[in-house]
Amino acid sequence: MPDSVLIFDTASPLELRASKFNQRRAECEEALAQLRRSHPSLLHLAAATLEEVQRAELSPRIRKRALHVVEETARVEKVVMQLMQTRTLPGELLYESHESLRNKYECSTPELDWFVDTVRDKPGVIGARLTGAGWGGCAIAVGDLEALAATASDLSPSYEARFGRKPGTWLTRAGSGARIEYVQGG
Repeated sequence: MPDSVLIFDTASPLELRASKFNQRRAECEEALAQLRRSHPSLLHLAAATLEEVQRAELSPRIRKRALHVVEETARVEKVVMQLMQTRTLPGELLYESHESLRNKYECSTPELDWFVDTVRDKPGVIGARLTGAGWGGCAIAVGDLEALAATASDLSPSYEARFGRKPGTWLTRAGSGARIEYVQGG
């Protein structure tokens, strides 16, 4: 299983106060309020079903935000299930997530889109998406360590030529997680 992650810092300024982050939060709150009219027990927007969102009379903008949240929740559940069952990451879901962030939640940037679009066809890369809140910052690609290392070296000069900023890149590998190790007699 590809177990490595390339972190790509676009070096584009990320200021959530100047972004539309609070507007998106308000739009999601509006979607939840409207959905609660017909589903009063709905605890949060992520608990809504796709059918509930599709049947609701939401404005196109609010519908896009709600669809992103509901579909993203379903993607996360699929990823968790596949990781538990097969220990493989469904990389296509990372690309789907990015497309939804780009088109439905509208929080991506040209720099983040460039990275995801560019790594999509690189051998050994199985998936990519923006990370964090969007509107700048970092994206990740998942795949084989050697492929990601080669991709990082190829991308940096192209990115700098196109956007006028030198990106940061880091390679990391998945580990077994945190644990406590006991030493006898210590």
